[in-house]
Order: sequence, then C-alpha cells, then structure tokens
Amino acid sequence: MERASVDRALESFASLSLKDQELLQTLLGTFGMFAVPRQPNVRQLRIGTAFHRLLDQAAPFLQEMKVGIPQAFHDTFWSVLTLPAIEFLFQQQLPTPDKVANVIQPVEEHMTQEQLNCLYYLKRFITRLDQDELGLFLHFATGSSVMPENDPLHT
Repeated sequence: MERASVDRALESFASLSLKDQELLQTLLGTFGMFAVPRQPNVRQLRIGTAFHRLLDQAAPFLQEMKVGIPQAFHDTFWSVLTLPAIEFLFQQQLPTPDKVANVIQPVEEHMTQEQLNCLYYLKRFITRLDQDELGLFLHFATGSSVMPENDPLHT
C-alpha cells in the first residue's frame, strides 16, 4: 500500500486524494522525513528517505564492523565484500519453506494424534508457500519476515 502511494505521488502528485497525501506524509515521517510532500519536492523526499535509510541508519553498524576488523585487514575485507558477495550473503539469510518448516518444533514432547496431524499439515502448508507468502507467514507467526536464528518456532 505504501509503495503504491509513493508510486502514485511520483507519477501524478496532483491525482492524490487528501487521504493519500496524509498517508504519504505519515509514511515519510516514519523514516524521519517531516517535510510536507508537494509536487516539486516528492522526488527529493524519496531520495532523502532512501539516503537516510540506506546510509545514515547503516553508518553506526558499519562503524561497529570496523572496530571488529583489525586495521591491517581493512583493505582485504572491503575488497572481498563485493556486491555479488553481499548478494550471496543476503540470499543465504533468506527463509525458505523447508528452513521454516524445519524450525517448527512442538512445545510438548508427547503429543496427541490430533496435534501431530495439525503439525504435519502446518509444515506441509509452509513447504508450499512462495517467497512472498512465506514472508507474510513469518511476519504473522513471529512479528518479523526474516528467518529466526536457531530458535525453533514452538507450536
């Protein structure tokens, strides 16, 4: 919904309803952008939001990463950390239906047949989800759309 609102604002700001403009302003506010969106500044606000999200918010984490890497290895580390390497790391962190199904564990050691059936069908359901649906499921079940780290989801 937010993306569609931004896309509409970029395509034809004049066509936005007052409600759409308020939604856009609220959305920008969540990213620390408190200027009122208008036709002349909406593109610049989007660029500013991206800059804030991708650079300003990441800077403290990059500084912490630098602390953990000895100075002698900075050049080597950053030369190996290419866009394809980052993409590979990102892909490795993505949830897959099998990964998610495998982290679902029962709370109780002994389960009734009905509970075992429910667990079976839940895992079967998860293994048939596409990537978008899997993200929605994870968000519903855990509050986050990323794969939980070694922490089983208890049913």
